Amino acid sequence: MEINMISPEFDEFEKAFGKYYTGVEPLYALIGSFERLMTQSNVNFFKLPAHKSSDLKSHYYIFDRTGGEYVFKECI
Repeated sequence: MEINMISPEFDEFEKAFGKYYTGVEPLYALIGSFERLMTQSNVNFFKLPAHKSSDLKSHYYIFDRTGGEYVFKECI
């Protein structure tokens, strides 16, 4: 399963992630880790921990599984 990076949903994901993420690694360098984490854990989300968030709160990035791809749904 891979994150669909060529879609309007990915643009929304990129904005939502950039809004809170305070790390130095660029998003494209993290995508593979997110994909592996979700696939190996058989979940459709990953958590941005509070210590890496600009508002010091944890955020969950939730994806739909569609045809072998993860498609961004929402950030909570």
